[in-house]
Amino acid sequence: MTAWVRVARLRQGERLEADDRVVRETSVALVVGGQRLLRLQCLPADVHDLALGLLCTSTLLGPREPVPPIAYHADRGEVAVDLQLPDDAVAAFRQAMTLGSGCGSALSPLGEFDPFACTRKIDTAFHVAPESISTAMTAFMRRSELFRDTGGVHSAAIARGHELVAFADDIGRHNAFDKVIGACRRQGIELMDKLALVTGRLSRELVAKAVPVSLPVLVSRGAPTDAGVALAAQANLTLIGFARAGRLNLYAAQWRIT
Repeated sequence: MTAWVRVARLRQGERLEADDRVVRETSVALVVGGQRLLRLQCLPADVHDLALGLLCTSTLLGPREPVPPIAYHADRGEVAVDLQLPDDAVAAFRQAMTLGSGCGSALSPLGEFDPFACTRKIDTAFHVAPESISTAMTAFMRRSELFRDTGGVHSAAIARGHELVAFADDIGRHNAFDKVIGACRRQGIELMDKLALVTGRLSRELVAKAVPVSLPVLVSRGAPTDAGVALAAQANLTLIGFARAGRLNLYAAQWRIT
């Protein structure tokens, strides 16, 4: 997942030539039922889970539908999903795509959110202790060897209490999030009693990815945006920012943290 490049390092006026380890980036087209939906810039790892997670978070694959066959063709830069989509679903997906604030995955499904639609409001009674969140966040931040080696990736994880059940890195935080959603879907891991841990901003488009898969709690060491907080409140999603050992900020659906 990394490559070596030559770099000139300036240290107190002195120039030093050295080799530097950087993260790899590739371009992958998502092809579903023979239709090319979009192209992603991503880390060339867990591409199957990236495709599956994106289908789930964009609602192209329903929560009870079987996981379709997925093949990654690295030689031609495509991940092909054997899933026939209705033309109106494809059209709605393309219309709902908006230029987002994430890196790597520059497009995010958003569209109009209806807080009264039962499939778009999280009604689980799940609760979690703040100590479990702190323990999970500590394990999460220690997990990424790729970040320690390169500083060039975002990470995401799904936690059951303080235990991480899925983890992924990517050059884009949206991609990393989709990867862990896809990994859980592939393994049949339910999300209604889990936490999602991410690096970076809690923006509206990231919150919008958590709602269709019924994730009740979304946690980051970073900050939210006002639109992210508003959408989380509408969707009854517990939004937590600035999570550190022993402290965190609760922005929406605070009652789940007990």
